[in-house]
Amino acid sequence: MTLKILAVLAEAATAKGCLDGALAAARIQPGARIEAFHVKVDPNRLAGAPEEIAIQRLRELEEGTADQRASAVRAIFDRWLGAQSALDVEHIHWREEIGAEAEKVLEEARLADLLVMARPHDMDAHDAMHAILFSTALPLLVPADWSPLTNESLGGHIVIAWKSTPQAKRAVECAAPWLRKASRVTILAIARTAEEARLKEAQDLLDGLGIAGEQLFLLPEKIDLAEQILQIAHQLRANVLVMGAYRHNKLIEWALGGTTRHILSKADMPVFLAH
Repeated sequence: MTLKILAVLAEAATAKGCLDGALAAARIQPGARIEAFHVKVDPNRLAGAPEEIAIQRLRELEEGTADQRASAVRAIFDRWLGAQSALDVEHIHWREEIGAEAEKVLEEARLADLLVMARPHDMDAHDAMHAILFSTALPLLVPADWSPLTNESLGGHIVIAWKSTPQAKRAVECAAPWLRKASRVTILAIARTAEEARLKEAQDLLDGLGIAGEQLFLLPEKIDLAEQILQIAHQLRANVLVMGAYRHNKLIEWALGGTTRHILSKADMPVFLAH
């Protein structure tokens, strides 16, 4: 079955990194299809509440009109596509819709196996990312927007930020095709005790998926958990981080923060998430 990747190009500033991430993920399967998807959020054609439409009109003062933003994203896509091989170009397609970003992304996501979306900077992109994580059963790859992926494929050394939760288990299962192709996999558990870390549970999960992995158990340090995870991932020279996303509902996570939100705000490597 052909792998279908939806690259959500929400903003011009992050479009190239998102496309690079989607292409790296697609290397796992010859002929994998990438759909570059942009939503034109036009206040003149929205059917939302008056407050939402007013916010979109204010946005135009800072970021340009919906047409201007869409043209900027399309120009980046065209330049990026022109730099790819003929073999890759055959499987990469552009699609644009008009409407509310989260709603249109969810509609398009129904046909995808993996979503790729860069760390959001505007309100619509934030809404779309939360909709992907909380309203679909799909995995999400968030490429680092500081630098595009340069590997031939998504992987190298993949670190799994392990916690015995349904979200973490699902993230590992969703990432399994990429984990199998990685040159090295490390299960990182940060917990107060070995019993709490439940590394055997993680190892059994990997064994069942046919994935070889190393184990690393560490005690929490007196720093933010997200910061510790990223520090260790760097020390291990990881290329990708895999983790479960948002253990609580989105209102609680939005109010209190949480490790997922902190990782997304600080990560300088691609992060593979599933809720």
